[in-house]
Amino acid sequence: MAITNYTELKAACANYLHRAGLTDRITEFIAIGESQLNRKLRVKEMEANAAITPSTSVRYVALPAGYMELISFTDSFGDPLTAVSAEELEKLAYGIGATQPRYYRISSRIDFEAVADQTYSFTMRYFKRLDIDTDLTNSVLTNHPDCYLYAALMQSAPYIKDDARIMTWKSLMDDAISAANSQSARSNQLLRTEFTGRSFNINRGY
Repeated sequence: MAITNYTELKAACANYLHRAGLTDRITEFIAIGESQLNRKLRVKEMEANAAITPSTSVRYVALPAGYMELISFTDSFGDPLTAVSAEELEKLAYGIGATQPRYYRISSRIDFEAVADQTYSFTMRYFKRLDIDTDLTNSVLTNHPDCYLYAALMQSAPYIKDDARIMTWKSLMDDAISAANSQSARSNQLLRTEFTGRSFNINRGY
């Protein structure tokens, strides 16, 4: 059967387990398995863009929804902002007036070295957290259903005391994650080879 949404994923888990009375637990297996995917899986289907507008009153803004890991952070010209430590950021911030922020630090929020002197729009590209329980489907499940299935089944084995299956499901999950990550890395590498050398920016004139 195809596995393209949350309902089909739960049904597939039930089919593999051949156990009655696990309906409520299967949602837990999927949730815990998904948390492992969020830690280990880094594929293009998890990439997202967010417009970040630095505040004109404070030096920080909230992280975009579902933020997990940064890919790039650029200004409106496509130039990257510079990541620094908390100590370096405080040194840069000392005595500075309002200006266009150029340095940042990410923790539970995005901190800049300066309050913005006007409205700027930055672009943050990042890996977004998977949340199948809320979204009901996503492109990771569509393109890599084995990652979700084996991650959930691995969590089921300790619960039903099927110790012999723990390493089986783990091996299948690890292989699925590795294959998905490798496929995504190859795809990104092919894209990068299409852009060699420095690009011309019409706004800057170079």
